[in-house]
Amino acid sequence: MTCKPYVSVIAAIVLLASLPPAQGLTIESAMDTLKTHQFGQHTDVLDFLRESASRAQTDPVTRQTINQGCTEILQSDASYAAKLFVCRLLVLTATEQQIPVLDTCLSDPEMSHMTLSVLVHLHDPAVDTLLITALETARGRARLGIITALGNRRSAGAVTSLASLLDSDQQGVTAEAALALGRVGAKKSATVLNRFVSQYQGALPGKVADAMLVCADHLAVKEPGTAQAMYRLMLDKRHPSATRCAALIGLARLPGPESLASILTALRGEDIQLRQTAAQLARTLPEPDMATALARQLNTLTPGTQVLVIKALGVRGDAATMQGIRAAAAHASVEVRIAALNALASLGDESVIRLLADRAVQSAPLEQAAAKHALATLAGNRINGEMVTQLKLAPPAQQVVLIEALAKRQALEAAPTLLALTQNNTRPVRTASLTALGALGSRDQIAGLAERLIHNDSLQEITGQTLVQIALRTGGSEDASQSLLEGLKTAKTRPLRTTLLSTLGQLKHDSALGVLSAALKDTDEAIRYNAIKALSAWPNASPAPSLLAVARTNSNRTHQILALRGYIRLVAQSTLTAPQKIEHYQRAMTLAAVAEKKNILAKLPDLQSTESLRMA
Repeated sequence: MTCKPYVSVIAAIVLLASLPPAQGLTIESAMDTLKTHQFGQHTDVLDFLRESASRAQTDPVTRQTINQGCTEILQSDASYAAKLFVCRLLVLTATEQQIPVLDTCLSDPEMSHMTLSVLVHLHDPAVDTLLITALETARGRARLGIITALGNRRSAGAVTSLASLLDSDQQGVTAEAALALGRVGAKKSATVLNRFVSQYQGALPGKVADAMLVCADHLAVKEPGTAQAMYRLMLDKRHPSATRCAALIGLARLPGPESLASILTALRGEDIQLRQTAAQLARTLPEPDMATALARQLNTLTPGTQVLVIKALGVRGDAATMQGIRAAAAHASVEVRIAALNALASLGDESVIRLLADRAVQSAPLEQAAAKHALATLAGNRINGEMVTQLKLAPPAQQVVLIEALAKRQALEAAPTLLALTQNNTRPVRTASLTALGALGSRDQIAGLAERLIHNDSLQEITGQTLVQIALRTGGSEDASQSLLEGLKTAKTRPLRTTLLSTLGQLKHDSALGVLSAALKDTDEAIRYNAIKALSAWPNASPAPSLLAVARTNSNRTHQILALRGYIRLVAQSTLTAPQKIEHYQRAMTLAAVAEKKNILAKLPDLQSTESLRMA
């Protein structure tokens, strides 16, 4: 099959695409054709004129030629389709020279909408004059279009004409005129709108409300007093909440004391949406007296509003408001108390630690959670030190809370105090101290913890776990193992010996290997069991021979199986060569039951050797 026909077709397409849209056309000839144009005709001519109009942006000669042709068509008795297309071209090319002919077309009901689309792109003041004049006689959609155009152009000269339309018996005209006045944004239009809104009876149309807000926004910088009056008028209770909220936002952003006053007034009002908006503004407005004023007014607000304000104060982070927030933590409403405790997390200092510790144990669950969160997140260089100081003096329940907070804060300086508290008379305090030490302790606490483990019957398991955590994290396994080995020499009771051997197994230091291997022959079954478990998890294969001996000779079937599984595990993870591992696996196979044989066979593919294939 040949590709030549396809190549020819593609070449032809490329050639056609590179040609002009209509060979031999000029702008003049295209305009002549356009005079008789009807919908659906002359697509090549239309495409040519569109491309020419696009190029005319940077070609004054072409632009003038197009505009001249368009003007002639608009002045002629050409079809509606032709004139419509001409207006689309003029959107791209028209200049002030086309204003007279566009003025004529604007009075034509069929052409007014397209004529407006051209005029709005011309920035000549003559366009404003033309539109204002046309407004007097225009009706229907044409009038609405002119009103909108004057507003969008911010035509100050149109204020009087637009104002006269506010009394129209057509509600749509009234609303559009008001919105246009708002977009003009002049002081004169503000006066007109203020008077209209003040005298209006009933619910204000949405576009009129928007007009007031838009106008005030325009005047906020140069005429803040006028803008303030407009915003205040729209804060009236007769307006919808959304309108009032927008007015409050505008008013609060104006310079001067009115910003703070408007927020305080809104917070004391009945409109919940307005209160929420005021509280949101209170979070971010850079008003220097905002935080202290809100704190002073806190007790005058409803509980729900107090919650909003307290959250805002927490976000602002002004330490001067801390006392007010602290007082709110004793409010009758649990929601207010929780909000206050959450705010103290960002506002509080070391002086609130005792309050938070008390609330963390003496209140409802949600309140306790807020207090604990605050203790864990309080900021300041003196927080940890003060917590440690209070930890020594606090009641047991508060001690537990403070210990948990210090652990979350990663307060390493608390470790010595926590070690001392592992001998506290209260079990929850000892437990919390040991748990926290696992995260905060250093090698300095290893000897003390080993001493506790050897000589204290209480909480031996968690003490051992804490010791292992610290030793493995700090590289102190040898020190910990030596201390426990010394203690094992004098350990008499079965539980203590079991705990010490189990802990030595978790430390996994070679200094304990001899003792653990010897324990495999202990007369106590529990001691032997713990020794097997410890050696089976050893990080190298050193205990493998001892475990194999147990698997061969021990009379306890459970111990035999555990030892054999440990032996298989140690061989698998060792650095022995493949032939050496196969030799060990073959020894294990002679002792293995079905489950252990499957375990061995599952490890053979890892060896990737012919010997392993023969063994399988």
